[in-house]
Amino acid sequence: MPSFYVSQANDTSRGTIQIIRTRLPQKDRITVLEYLEHREWGVALEHLCATICEENILISENVVHLIKDISQQMDIWDEIKEQIKDFI
Repeated sequence: MPSFYVSQANDTSRGTIQIIRTRLPQKDRITVLEYLEHREWGVALEHLCATICEENILISENVVHLIKDISQQMDIWDEIKEQIKDFI
């Protein structure tokens, strides 16, 4: 795998870990971390955003920017933005 993709994946993982330190229930934190361990970046982000919505977790602008940066790298920002817009 080219080093660019490894670097991008590492950045994505670190960003997602920062996000899950918010107010996610422990079971969802564990689930997101397990997805990250298996390099399932998109699934981890989708689970994170679904949990934010299901648990009605308000997120800060900093968290929104992290989610935006990560999802833009994966080219899924438009769908993620629609999912979390009510929790900003």
